[in-house]
Amino acid sequence: MPERRVRARRALAALAVLASLLLAGCFPGDTDELVPPVDGPRAGRLADYSFGHTATVAKQFADAPLDAVQRLPFTLAADATSFRVHIRNWNYLTDEPVPGALEITGVWMGPQGDDPGSSAYAEKPAYLAEGGTITDGATYTSPWISASDVPLDAATPMLLSVGLRADTGIPLAVTGGVSWLDLLGASKLGGAEDALGTWNPSASLLDIWIEHTVAPETPVLFSIGHSLNAPGNVDPVASPHEGEITSWPQQWARAVGGVASTLAVSGAWTTSFGPQSPKWMTYGNADPDYVSIWSSSSDLASGRSLVDVQASMKVLVDRARKMWPEARIIGFTEPPRSNSADVDVSRTAYNVWMRTKPLGIDAVVDADAALTDRANPLALEAGMTADGAHFNAAGHELMAKLFTEAVDALEGTGTGASGVGAATVTP
Repeated sequence: MPERRVRARRALAALAVLASLLLAGCFPGDTDELVPPVDGPRAGRLADYSFGHTATVAKQFADAPLDAVQRLPFTLAADATSFRVHIRNWNYLTDEPVPGALEITGVWMGPQGDDPGSSAYAEKPAYLAEGGTITDGATYTSPWISASDVPLDAATPMLLSVGLRADTGIPLAVTGGVSWLDLLGASKLGGAEDALGTWNPSASLLDIWIEHTVAPETPVLFSIGHSLNAPGNVDPVASPHEGEITSWPQQWARAVGGVASTLAVSGAWTTSFGPQSPKWMTYGNADPDYVSIWSSSSDLASGRSLVDVQASMKVLVDRARKMWPEARIIGFTEPPRSNSADVDVSRTAYNVWMRTKPLGIDAVVDADAALTDRANPLALEAGMTADGAHFNAAGHELMAKLFTEAVDALEGTGTGASGVGAATVTP
């Protein structure tokens, strides 16, 4: 069917829905009862779940006002006792606010229905907040909600809905994650139980994360670095993923009942995490047990000298150590990304250096050894590659296992698959 006719049918369907709502004299968002807020976080440890950080700014809504709802899938790995939602129109990669005013028209949350490929809720979602207007990169923060009012349990697939309105021409920050997005006058329809929107396998709008409290003994990881810490790739149809749910940090969290809070972003270099970057304060007072640093792929592929990349790594590691002095820092070697042999020399030398646990790093996951095609050391293994530079869901599963082995070795509960002790994990 021609694209124009598809759009026309969707528009007519949306108008029919709106007409029925008008006849009923209400909109779902206007009649839903707000969940009563609580006066602050419940007892426990602060943690955060991000839907992926923004790496670019899109102007695809320049010709018309924005009136939309976005649904985002997520699954926590540890039971939450309370939570609140943060939303901002902010370019996380470049540390820059996106100019203009954006109205958050409502925030809803509930368990996903039985079909993981659908944006339908299992039941009517909870209406968390009415929203408000944010301007020039400011953050909207919902009230704290008790999990006794809105359960947020480990291993339960959930959906977060966010209604959005903006004037013509307002740009929006975009992640490389996943979402269902309905642009046809749907900003107040987030409380509908039925499926809404069109699946997007490689983009979601705005920088959004869920701050929550968990049991004090829950292990917490902060992951810092580039796109290999997230599941995105340039061909998500051939190598599908579920957004952050698929990422190796979240797979680690589910394996151990922990929390993985990502500070990583697609397109990042080691220099993206300078000492003054606001990225370091994204999660406020949350305090990790482990900090993973995997950040130098683009630096090395761009032709930066090994000495320069090593200096940038020292700045990054020193900042992490100053920020979280009690955390164990775990580094990674860099796998190939189909570069020419002359460009790959720096990556190979960097990996030799990283295997020595430089800069006081506590352990190193040898991703290069795990993911490289042994017959072609300039390429990822055929069963692991998504697009030549990024690995697929199987690669994320392997990285989660190796990271678990690194942590176990550090904590004295294992030696890693290689048997080389608590320092370096190799396949």
